Amino acid sequence: MIQTASRLALVMFALWAMASLFEPNHDASRLAIAADALEHGLIAFGLVVLGAGAAPRVSILAITGAVVFIGWTVEGLQYAQVIGGQFQATDIVADLIGAVLGAFAVSFGEARAAEAQANTGAAPEL
Repeated sequence: MIQTASRLALVMFALWAMASLFEPNHDASRLAIAADALEHGLIAFGLVVLGAGAAPRVSILAITGAVVFIGWTVEGLQYAQVIGGQFQATDIVADLIGAVLGAFAVSFGEARAAEAQANTGAAPEL
């Protein structure tokens, strides 16, 4: 059940991220809450966490690497002016930080679930 929910959330999150990427008037700096780099970091974090839930058999390092690669590819396409937006080195750093924090959160959660399972002998709650 959790895998199905994670997969659905991952698809919805990815569609939202792609929609904001190709929105011609998208300007994250106009948001009062978050700057562009924060938006990048949150997207990377979310993609790692949702990807880990959607594909539990895939290594967290592979998921993290894929998310970082995608983020850096987007910045490369912006640098080459293939897609809209503006290349910023801070976005590359934010992608990396968000993905690493997402991997840490997933790893921490898995360790806690394994510890709970070992202490109780029961399957961890999802």
